[in-house]
Amino acid sequence: MKNKINIIRLLLVFPLTYLSFGCEDSITTAVNKNLVVVQGFLYADEQVKDISLSEVLPLGSLDTIATPILDAEVILSNNNNKYLLIADETRPGFYLYPDSDLEIKSGDELSLEVNYN
Repeated sequence: MKNKINIIRLLLVFPLTYLSFGCEDSITTAVNKNLVVVQGFLYADEQVKDISLSEVLPLGSLDTIATPILDAEVILSNNNNKYLLIADETRPGFYLYPDSDLEIKSGDELSLEVNYN
């Protein structure tokens, strides 16, 4: 009978002990402010207007919308030509190319350069 009581105590104490070790107050992570989230869509034969930049959200953040980056230098390169994108004043964090001399064709190889402090 004594062994049975000790086994029951052990079965009750072990899960409680195990659960208490698994609990932490919160996840703390440092966000590298030099990282930028880039999301973009380029379409053949259409104006470049769907490049967005935002800050990184920390792991465990309750925020769902990141802060848009409004003051970056964004350069799109195509066939050794560089095109400076400008901030879209109607959509915070979006960048566009305002002129008509940039032609994107299917199969083009493009690169994107983002400078931001």
